[in-house]
Amino acid sequence: MTYNALASVPRNPLTRAAAAIWTDLPVQLLLGTAAAAAWSLARYSVLFTFIALLIVVPILGLQLAVFTASYDGRAVRLSATLALLPRAALSAWLLSGPGVAAFALTVAAFQIFAVSGHSWMLLSGGAGLAVTVVLTAIGLMAVPPTLAGKQPRRSAWADAFIQFVSRPASGLATVSVFGLAGWASSVLAFPLLILLSLPLVALWHATTRPLTN
Repeated sequence: MTYNALASVPRNPLTRAAAAIWTDLPVQLLLGTAAAAAWSLARYSVLFTFIALLIVVPILGLQLAVFTASYDGRAVRLSATLALLPRAALSAWLLSGPGVAAFALTVAAFQIFAVSGHSWMLLSGGAGLAVTVVLTAIGLMAVPPTLAGKQPRRSAWADAFIQFVSRPASGLATVSVFGLAGWASSVLAFPLLILLSLPLVALWHATTRPLTN
């Protein structure tokens, strides 16, 4: 699919985002179906949740790349989008890796607390949860400029860290968006789960826009 400049689209960000989604809706729905199918694994166990994350985050990264291109008035082609998958997967895994590792340790701490009842494990789990939120926010903020080809992964992570320290609201907003999406995915039927990725990538784009400009 191709997309001409957004000259005829109002400059209102919400209207422009809706136009960007609508223009490449078939591609977005295709990727959204793949993401929804992978995320369905998370309903089985904690292990499957981690496996699902390894699959879903790169796909969401592709959806973000498609949305960003349409939002900026650039052409979008399915072949070029799929060719971006290896870079999207590697970037997503490396940038989100610290947050996922912290999340795994946090889950382990709470499970140990549930079995042993030791209160210090509860404190450890609380600290791990805080670290998970921070590392996840930085990782999610670093993915968009990396996929856009504007920065290598290391400098993108460093810039995202500086951005989070100076303006933590944007990073926390990104984590909140993903947290709400994760909660919603537990109660939505599969067709609605496919559509959930559309507002998710739009909000992801909005909260990380300063880093991709």
